[in-house]
Amino acid sequence: MVLLGLFHQLSKTHGWKLVVAHFNHQLRGRSSDADERLVRRVAQRLKLRVFVGTADVRKTAAAKVFRWKWRRAGCGMSFWLEPLES
Repeated sequence: MVLLGLFHQLSKTHGWKLVVAHFNHQLRGRSSDADERLVRRVAQRLKLRVFVGTADVRKTAAAKVFRWKWRRAGCGMSFWLEPLES
């Protein structure tokens, strides 16, 4: 939240357009939900657009690891990551 405040102040002098992104991993129960509410309130107070994602990562972690290994093996590859040209 400190960086958001700093970037918000700097955006005025540098002409930056800020948006806020928050992902609720649901790892800490009500505390995770409270963090999400805080981010939404602060973004609203600063008049910034906010994007929030939510997932129970404990439930999805095993599936993600399986998909990652499967893609690394070349099966079902939907995208490739390549270094940027310098």
